Amino acid sequence: MIDTDLSLIAETPGCVAVLRAYRAAQEALDAQPAEAQAPAVPAAAPDDAAEDESEADAEHEDSPRQRKAARWIPRIQQVADVEAAELSRIHGRLIAFGLLKCELGERSAGVQYQLTNAGKQLLNHLSDAADRAAA
Repeated sequence: MIDTDLSLIAETPGCVAVLRAYRAAQEALDAQPAEAQAPAVPAAAPDDAAEDESEADAEHEDSPRQRKAARWIPRIQQVADVEAAELSRIHGRLIAFGLLKCELGERSAGVQYQLTNAGKQLLNHLSDAADRAAA
């Protein structure tokens, strides 16, 4: 990504506030025990193919890394100091710049979001710059 583009995002307070809101939501989700994070969807009845699945495959699919990677955050509807009418535009901009990713969840879940590595790096960069300015 071009540094100029990142500067534009970093200088847009609404964009930074939304990124920080998703980081806070992700940290809160990470702090919860894995059992509390599991979706409340009933397990499907096993079929013949599922019965043939090996235990190793089952363990791999349910590993802590897989569960952590699969954590998505429901769309944030309110962010302090950001007008609700601006949130759609900000979400779109963050997705376009690769700072936020989204997926369509189940019908009841709607669109879900995660910070990308680039989004996390931008927030870390902004935090480091603020720390240097304060020193």
